[in-house]
Amino acid sequence: MELPLTGRIIMERKLTLLSGVREKPHLGSIPQQKMKFNIFDIEGEIVKDNDTYILEDNTSLNNLVVSSTLLKPFQETRGHSHKGKEEVYFFIKGRGEMTIDDKTFSVSTEDVVTIPDGAFHKVKNLTGSYLYFVCVFEGNRDH
Repeated sequence: MELPLTGRIIMERKLTLLSGVREKPHLGSIPQQKMKFNIFDIEGEIVKDNDTYILEDNTSLNNLVVSSTLLKPFQETRGHSHKGKEEVYFFIKGRGEMTIDDKTFSVSTEDVVTIPDGAFHKVKNLTGSYLYFVCVFEGNRDH
């Protein structure tokens, strides 16, 4: 029975340690880039830092961008849409409201919101505390 890729990697590392060989284990087709990040530090590049928010984009993948937004108290994102792109928002800390097309609803810690292709969307922070969320989208930032 063949081990799954992660199982093979762990086994190769253990065998290397047990045999005393100091070679790097063969990692197969896994890219040599960091694959795990802390949700509060996605290790990206600050792309916007103003009175409204701080946006950070991690573009280490070929097809997806992981972006974090620290939305300042009583601020809101400017609404926008992306033709040909879907997004997923993960609300990590704080409370606010989100508008997708003509629907507005509350969002808070642990909420996950999916945004359909081409839908207008924006987030509003209704409190005196920061609202922090992470989103994942395809392609490059165009807003």
